[in-house]
Amino acid sequence: MNLDYVLSNVVDPGAVVTKDFLVTRFLLGDGRVVAGIVAAENEATVTVQTAQDRQTIPRGDIESRVASRASLMPDGLLQPLAEQEVVDLVAYLRSAAQVDATAP
Repeated sequence: MNLDYVLSNVVDPGAVVTKDFLVTRFLLGDGRVVAGIVAAENEATVTVQTAQDRQTIPRGDIESRVASRASLMPDGLLQPLAEQEVVDLVAYLRSAAQVDATAP
């Protein structure tokens, strides 16, 4: 794991956003706004992965489409943590022994 990469993305998530993680906002003809990552598209539809679900939008329903440079990861993730908690987090990320995510 590249600790510099992880920390830079946690401290400043909007600093470098790759194409695969760009948030695109779609204004639809019925007034709805859908924002998420474009997962797939073809001549007829655009499939968007939002924070809640995956939506397939007919191209004819799209009034406008704007790609944002903002990251899906919110800014300020470390702000609620005490200094020792940040130190502990970094130590954990550097550790070879990680918690089993599948454990109850």
